[in-house]
Amino acid sequence: MAYLRFLPAVAALSMLAACGSSSGTPAPMQNAVEVPQGNPNLSILVEAVTAADLGGTLSGPGPFTIFAPTNDAFASLLTELGVTKDQLLANKPLLTAVLKYHDCDVVQCGTN
Repeated sequence: MAYLRFLPAVAALSMLAACGSSSGTPAPMQNAVEVPQGNPNLSILVEAVTAADLGGTLSGPGPFTIFAPTNDAFASLLTELGVTKDQLLANKPLLTAVLKYHDCDVVQCGTN
């Protein structure tokens, strides 16, 4: 049931991406880096994306489906791994594996 910790962040990312502005004109589409930057509960995710040098990739055209781990989820992971946040952010192979675990490829099904 640990995956339930991610549901609020997934819901927030989905809602933010779908929201328009109140003026009737569509809000500019935010990319997978910009959305979490506006949420203080995803600040460790923002640090992790930067430390793993994935910002350029995730700012690209996508599409990306990211199950954004909250700061609480990162805290649980750090405890489970027995490392500090700074140690995780400095370990690029481990950090990249953690982040890629939260990215799903989008599969489009046809009606062939």
